[in-house]
Amino acid sequence: MDADKRRFSGFQTKKCKILRYYLKDLRKSASNFNLFRMEEEAEDRMRRFIEALSTLRHDLLNDFTVISGGLSVYTVTKNEKLMENAIKATERAIERLKKTKDTELFLSLGGKML
Repeated sequence: MDADKRRFSGFQTKKCKILRYYLKDLRKSASNFNLFRMEEEAEDRMRRFIEALSTLRHDLLNDFTVISGGLSVYTVTKNEKLMENAIKATERAIERLKKTKDTELFLSLGGKML
């Protein structure tokens, strides 16, 4: 009977060692998966940031083109409509720059709504 107990006990010990090995390997795989997911999320955030920055740059350049062109022509023609358009474009540009704070917060949260 003692021999059977020792054999069973040895079997249980081997089984525990094998299970511990696989558990350790499983934990390592889970950790690698989490790192991979975090890296993908960071890349996605950067992509969204670049898209937002590109859109802002485009919109501001449009506003500044209206302002510059309108003021250049206004100096020659004194057409008040051109001055009004330049003022409106200036106000739009200022509002866009103010909204960048909201965009910055949105992106810093990973693009998730509060």
